[in-house]
Amino acid sequence: MGKRHESVKTLHTRTRVERTKEAGQWALICRGATGNLRRRSSLDDLAVALREHGCSSLRFDYQHSLYPRRGERLRTLKTMLADVARALAFVLGTNGRAPDFVVGRGFGARLALQALKRYPDVPLVMWAPIVWLQTSLEIRSRLHEIRRHGVTSFDNTRIGGRFVARLEDPTDAEIKSWIVPKRRHIIVHGKDDAVVPARFVDEAVKLIKSAGGGVQVIAVPGGHPHPGGNVAPQIAEIVKAVRRLG
Repeated sequence: MGKRHESVKTLHTRTRVERTKEAGQWALICRGATGNLRRRSSLDDLAVALREHGCSSLRFDYQHSLYPRRGERLRTLKTMLADVARALAFVLGTNGRAPDFVVGRGFGARLALQALKRYPDVPLVMWAPIVWLQTSLEIRSRLHEIRRHGVTSFDNTRIGGRFVARLEDPTDAEIKSWIVPKRRHIIVHGKDDAVVPARFVDEAVKLIKSAGGGVQVIAVPGGHPHPGGNVAPQIAEIVKAVRRLG
């Protein structure tokens, strides 16, 4: 890599590592805005599948709260981006190299897209990517509840109105500024995904291509990777895609 990056030896957040016995690929897995390691998700299944194919991985929680109580700090776009940046630096400091690829699911794909601007050689797998969260179908469908009660629940996680109000969706120009033409972008999504329908994927693809980036789209049977859903076919396609990267 042509640019030197600061590395860190510790992460001030909850992490989980799936490590292989042999030296092989390393992945950083970025969950969506609401996920956390205390609750099993499809990303846990992905990490196990990657380990079985010789790839170690790091998962981490975002700091702070989506619905802060007294004494708690609010999670924001800025804090989540800082968490991704520190996780990238952690892998670099631990293994002596940046991750061989990053998987970002949902809003994690948007965060990784921006954070990876400093790592132009690292491929990005965008799993059911939510690039525009404030105008996503999930948030829009709950706006009335948020306005009325100040909170809503998504994937068994309480999301407060303060978090939603602080969101700033990127403009097309901002997204294009994050695209590195040499990076390999891979989008994996379910054909029946009601949260991230095909037209949202098409919009992301057009922006990446308009900025000179290359992108491969893999459409797989199934819906959005909610906790408890059957996403084994999507995980299998991700594993195939990253094995080709090696």
